[in-house]
Amino acid sequence: MNIVHFRTSSGGEPVRDYVNELPEADRVAITGDMELVRDYGIRQAPVVTRKLKGKLWEIKTGTRQQQRIFYCVNKGDDLVLLHACKKQKQGSQSGDVDLAFKRMREVL
Repeated sequence: MNIVHFRTSSGGEPVRDYVNELPEADRVAITGDMELVRDYGIRQAPVVTRKLKGKLWEIKTGTRQQQRIFYCVNKGDDLVLLHACKKQKQGSQSGDVDLAFKRMREVL
């Protein structure tokens, strides 16, 4: 499976930028989960996923400070990382979901 980072119109990669700012333990955990997804596919990789709305999904990852990475699958084998945030309460925060959904519409 190919992992693709969403790019903004200015060329930024929000998920990559977010992950790079995290503590090393979280970066290592997220990188490891992304490698599992790349190697085994999203359905076979031992990662926690949840469908949110339409084709928008999330991966729950990280260490004690659990992180959420929102994604969609595009063109068969491209998993597009759209947005990332720190888990702060039960369920996803609506603003984060809305932003990820908007980016997904741009991609699909």
